[in-house]
Amino acid sequence: ENGPRAVNVRDALEQFDPESYRRVVVNGLPQDPSYIFLIARNGWYQDAKDDILAKLEKINPGTERLIPIWFQAFVEVAEPEHHEILHKMTLNFHALRRKLYLLDTLEGYDFARTVNALWANLTPKERDNGTYNINYVLRTFAIRNGNIDALAHAVEELAKPYGGMTNTHYNTAVRTIITPEILIRRHLDFRGSHAEIVEWFNANRDELVFDTFTQRFQLIEDF
Repeated sequence: ENGPRAVNVRDALEQFDPESYRRVVVNGLPQDPSYIFLIARNGWYQDAKDDILAKLEKINPGTERLIPIWFQAFVEVAEPEHHEILHKMTLNFHALRRKLYLLDTLEGYDFARTVNALWANLTPKERDNGTYNINYVLRTFAIRNGNIDALAHAVEELAKPYGGMTNTHYNTAVRTIITPEILIRRHLDFRGSHAEIVEWFNANRDELVFDTFTQRFQLIEDF
């Protein structure tokens, strides 16, 4: 979908006014999937909606490995009846970060269901030795959507040397502003040292409830 010929065709077309080749691109998408790049660049999703949805409906969500721009197109034109296949496509972890950021913008989509399912599907090893996508993207979205197990994972890291992060992890997290300390400060009211936070959380975990408006975990008595 993005070989030399496809790139050359797109480059050639882009020398002209987009409206002059709009119909060619939209009508030609089934024969030349690389046109999806021009459709995305020019925002012609609705014009190509039928063909985009036809491609979506033929996908095996467990094994798809499409370039991420197709998932963006699916989100742009999806109807509520397509939410289930988008959910299943995300569970295969391919291009996870981009899929999550896109689904978070999809009106009416049950985003919490997807991130909770993803978090539940992780093995303990994957959680403890996670990639950037797991520790600094999925965990953040899971906590933001009320997953107390994901919050517990962040709290557990505070008990480890350097807050559970190597220098590389720390530098990455600082650049993206999602270190365990910042996550906990954003979503939990209790303040204290790392050791005090861990102790307090373990003692009060069963009494915490999630406020969807503030996106904070609070004691039941304060809710």
